[in-house]
Amino acid sequence: MSMRRICPNCYRNENSRVNFGDNREAERKFHSDKWCNCGYNSPEEMMLDQDMGFLDPKWIPIAKDFIENYHLRLKQGEIKSKEELVRFFLKLIKSSANNIHFSIELVPIKENEKWEFTYHGRTDKKPKTDIFENEKNF
Repeated sequence: MSMRRICPNCYRNENSRVNFGDNREAERKFHSDKWCNCGYNSPEEMMLDQDMGFLDPKWIPIAKDFIENYHLRLKQGEIKSKEELVRFFLKLIKSSANNIHFSIELVPIKENEKWEFTYHGRTDKKPKTDIFENEKNF
């Protein structure tokens, strides 16, 4: 089995891939070793510092999967209309959540929950670390 390691606190991928064959013990040890220098003690701390707009860190792998597939499919040029793009967007966001064994559900907002316009993806303050340093080009 060959797979990339993911930091459990910042969800950064390690770029090397390691093949363990059937050695499950070596695979467990590999994934338990501290290799990332993000400095976060929990995924929730990372989400607050990174100013993501969500508190649940499970949105990171969903968004990464979505963006990777979204750009790949758009480059293929098969989507010809706005209607096709809407269908594609909705199916792909559902599929991206399903890929990490979750589903997306809309729920009514609470009275005191604020919303704001989103103009760009920059943070309001400089985060402790850039969790996307290896993924500058999307």
